[in-house]
Amino acid sequence: LTPRFTGTEHDSSRKALFGLQPRRWKAPDTIPELINGVKQPYAARFISTKLWRYYVGDEPTAGEIEDLAAVMMNNGMRIEPVLRAIFSHPRFWSTETRWGMVRQPIEWAADILRRFDVGASDSKITWLSRYLGQDLFRPPNVSGWGTNEYWVSTTAVWGKARFLREVRNLGAVETAFAGIQDGSRNAAVDRILDVFGVTEPSDATISRVGSWFDWITADQPWAAPRDAVYIGGLLPEVQAG
Repeated sequence: LTPRFTGTEHDSSRKALFGLQPRRWKAPDTIPELINGVKQPYAARFISTKLWRYYVGDEPTAGEIEDLAAVMMNNGMRIEPVLRAIFSHPRFWSTETRWGMVRQPIEWAADILRRFDVGASDSKITWLSRYLGQDLFRPPNVSGWGTNEYWVSTTAVWGKARFLREVRNLGAVETAFAGIQDGSRNAAVDRILDVFGVTEPSDATISRVGSWFDWITADQPWAAPRDAVYIGGLLPEVQAG
């Protein structure tokens, strides 16, 4: 990142930035001072907390953040060692974390496209993302988008359904589920779960997918190969991650 200096817009007055002695700060001086200066412990805690909340979800304890901040400071304020520490932490691998995280819409959409080997341009994701509530490269503010419960709403579900409607019209979906209406209920459930990578479905998920199969084969069996993408893409296990 290369800063650009615009003299007419620059505030050259003296400021006590970061609680230091007042001086005429220049943009390139502020980041190194924040990361490596007297405020380094605060920066390390702030960044570690952000990373923890993104990858683990729940609030970290004070001790966990102090440990991560120490890792960061002991490794030249690099991010990689902190991520390694988070990914090695028992809470990262816990059941609560595994099923307690809600994928951001773009993460969810990218996984759907990967499942059917569909390119981004074919899926129209660049403009459909706004219906998912996450318009690419246009966050709502400098903090970016929220996580987890931020994405749990009826609006988010409708946005995902609209995205899946576009994916459904691609040939890759019909190919993936070709002939699903001709098999048994159990075979259909297994096939949908396999396509969407659900290896540990809940009893409720198995029941709902089976009920959908019974309904659609009795009423509109010809629609099953295309509509299977709806039931699979909106499963709780697919939206978590």
